[in-house]
Formats: sequence, structure tokens, C-alpha cells
Amino acid sequence: MGPWKHQRTIRAIEAGTRNLRLFQGQLVPGLLQTPEYASAVFRLAPALPEETLVKTVAARLERQAALHRPGHSFHFLICEHVLRWEIGTPAVMARQLDRLLSLSRLSDIRLGVVPQAGRKPDFPMTCFSLHDDRLVIVETFHAEVTTRDPRDLRLYAETFERFAAIALYGDGMKALVESVRDGFLLQQE
Repeated sequence: MGPWKHQRTIRAIEAGTRNLRLFQGQLVPGLLQTPEYASAVFRLAPALPEETLVKTVAARLERQAALHRPGHSFHFLICEHVLRWEIGTPAVMARQLDRLLSLSRLSDIRLGVVPQAGRKPDFPMTCFSLHDDRLVIVETFHAEVTTRDPRDLRLYAETFERFAAIALYGDGMKALVESVRDGFLLQQE
């Protein structure tokens, strides 16, 4: 259906979600991406044609309006290696990490980083989002799988909570993100 149309479909799902929990072990979540980072993502193989890329990035950025809707809450879990994975230039990465820090200050956003160090409760096999207690979207390499089955919802909610229990929040999260960002800033010099 076209990647920009898919972004609009996800936007509609997110608009109807009051409480979004998102686990990401591959990329910075689309709702938190800068335009430059999103462009770099869609330039990865297989790269989108320029016209499609522009439409897709614009549609992804339009989704971010959800972050400012009253009565909606967001809990993002991002694996530390995602912060270090160079999707774009060091400048693009540094700006993206600054954006994470900025968004983490919003009252309806809770941002946790699962640190590389220490024992883990599981491994990040897939990225997934829980939309209230009604829907899970699981990202695979080539597609997304959705489920509303209560057993599946419980499985993903429990997995999310296991990772949330070891994630860094607040000052610990900020210190880690700033450290990675500062490494990218040094690469620019």
C-alpha cells in the first residue's frame, strides 16, 4: 500500500490509543525520530525512491502530533545499542539523542533505556507496541503482525514489564544518553 500510507495507518491506530507502550531493540521509535534520522532510516536498503522517501518521512513526522494530545501516555523502552547504532552521520545521531532527551522531559512520556551491561530478563527478538490493553503490533523483518488475543497481550505486557524493570530512567537514563551523544559529538570534530 506504500510506506507513507502505512505511516498513516499507524497514525490512526496511535490516535485511538490512550496508553502506548513500545519496546524497540532496532531503531529509535518513529514517534521520537528527527527528520534527519527518519530520512537515514528510509535510505537504508532497500532505499526508497526520493519522492516516496519525502512522503514517508513527512507521514512519520505527522504521527508525532500524538505525543502532545492531552490524556495520552507513552512509555518507550529502547535498548542501549539502538542509541549507538549509526543510522546516519555522527551529527544526525547527536541531534537524534538530543531529541530523546528533550522529549523525555514531557510529562506524558516515560523513556527508559535498557542498558547493555548487566543480566537481561530476555532478548530483544522483536520490536513491539502495546496499544492500551486491546492490541499488540509486532514488527518483523518484512512485515507487522497484529494480535488482539488476550494471551498474546498478556505475554507482550509481561515481556515489556521485565525489560522496564531493568531499564534506566530519569538521571541514569539522561547520563547514558548524554554520554553516547557526546561520543558522536567528538566524532564530528
